[in-house]
Amino acid sequence: MSQRNLKFLFLNIGHLLDHYPVLIFATAAAVRLTTEWDISYAGLIPYATPGLVAFAVGSIPAGWLADRWSRDGMIVVFLLGIGVSSLLAGFANSPLQIGAALTLVGMSAAI
Repeated sequence: MSQRNLKFLFLNIGHLLDHYPVLIFATAAAVRLTTEWDISYAGLIPYATPGLVAFAVGSIPAGWLADRWSRDGMIVVFLLGIGVSSLLAGFANSPLQIGAALTLVGMSAAI
């Protein structure tokens, strides 16, 4: 596999991983947390919102940084960031912890 094809593969895997954590929380994880933490789905929305805002707002500075620094480096930062923040979300024990982890997911996903 050529280096160009390998970069393209990682870029597409990254795009899948970009949307996957947000979709998982919005569906399966949030429904499970309503019973696990005895909180309504509407009660979880304030904890997910900062992550979605970070996802939207962070895309412009992430693109700027990729243009000035390194696109390949930003993909590495993205993959590490989305991985670590998703693990933190998986180990969250409270709504505040899940909110913080999802904010990190959003910041990473903005890349």
